[in-house]
Amino acid sequence: MIYKFFFKVINDEAETIDDFESNYLHLINRYLLLLFFIFLFYSIFIITFFGDMFVSIFLTVITFFWLFLMAIKGKTKRFRKVLKTAIISIFVLLTFIVSFFNIYTYKNAGVEYFYFCLLFAVPFFLNYKKDAFSIFFITFMISINFIVCLYFDFDFLSKSRFIEKQDFKTIKLLNILFSIASFLMDIVFITQKDSLIKGLITDRKEKDSTIKIL
Repeated sequence: MIYKFFFKVINDEAETIDDFESNYLHLINRYLLLLFFIFLFYSIFIITFFGDMFVSIFLTVITFFWLFLMAIKGKTKRFRKVLKTAIISIFVLLTFIVSFFNIYTYKNAGVEYFYFCLLFAVPFFLNYKKDAFSIFFITFMISINFIVCLYFDFDFLSKSRFIEKQDFKTIKLLNILFSIASFLMDIVFITQKDSLIKGLITDRKEKDSTIKIL
């Protein structure tokens, strides 16, 4: 409901899309809205409690990126040819963002749990039968990043100077809670997507049956 309020003018744009396309578009927008609030919360949290202006600005820019994607009406139809490439690119981008923050927080803040959130989100955007290679590539990228960040310290990269040792427990707990919430939301969105697909299949069967009768 909130994204409809934010983009009422854009959503009023005349564009002919069928019911499935429209429902799937709203479902994607709700997912982007979830990402928007997660990144917005972290950008505010970091600047408020740690005063890390650089990271806060970095997260804010990404936050407005999700806002921009939400504003593109009919994205599933208008950009169908490049949509899969865009989805893969975003997953890779998010993977490197998780890796960056995992290293930036000395690997003590529980950021690595977000790798699993990314894996759970893959079925929402891609189809295992049609997009097997894309799913394999995304899984490979996430796995490589997870293993590399787990076994290498990257001492040559700068770490956060704003997080005290006693803060890591709080941040880790927060990241675990967000990871669990994201996982549950992934399940909800995947279930809704499956319901849309099943509804589309049922509708087509009914139309085919009507055509045969006629």
